[in-house]
Amino acid sequence: MGRTVSDKKVQYQLFWYLLVPAVVTLTTASTAPWWWQSLFRPGYSYSETVQSSSIEPTPASSSINNTALDAERGVTSIEWDTNLHHMQIHDSVGQKFTFKCEGNGSLNNAIWGTVTYSGDSSICNAAVHSGQFSRKDGGVVQLQVTGMQTSFMGSQRFGVVSRGYGAFSSSFRFLAKGEP
Repeated sequence: MGRTVSDKKVQYQLFWYLLVPAVVTLTTASTAPWWWQSLFRPGYSYSETVQSSSIEPTPASSSINNTALDAERGVTSIEWDTNLHHMQIHDSVGQKFTFKCEGNGSLNNAIWGTVTYSGDSSICNAAVHSGQFSRKDGGVVQLQVTGMQTSFMGSQRFGVVSRGYGAFSSSFRFLAKGEP
């Protein structure tokens, strides 16, 4: 009729036999779900940041194809996983930088925020997320380093998922076309 002490003990042991391996797996596995990784943000190696979507923004500006011309105009070509920390400009609050992302880049690099992105977010992926250009076409984007933020709101835009996060020591935003 009622449960015995022995039944409760078996249930308790079964619970711990299932919980401990699950926690260990989630903590150590690189395939842990995004929500677990967002709770325990170990670094910049996230690969689960994109949900497929056929929406592609129209480029906000044309790409510059000539490398010499890029250098002359102060445009730095970067990889799709580059962030402010890789460039060592995360402490350059208020400064503006111009970057070029080649077309057909990888969207498998994490970003945190919407409009304002954390300094460890992929610059190119954040540019696609903000509608600056498409992944297929790539493009040139100008950003401004904005310093510490108390929180970052996640969203899905243009086929790229950004995550929410709390306070972070560095951030950036994209400048509008023609903004000084």
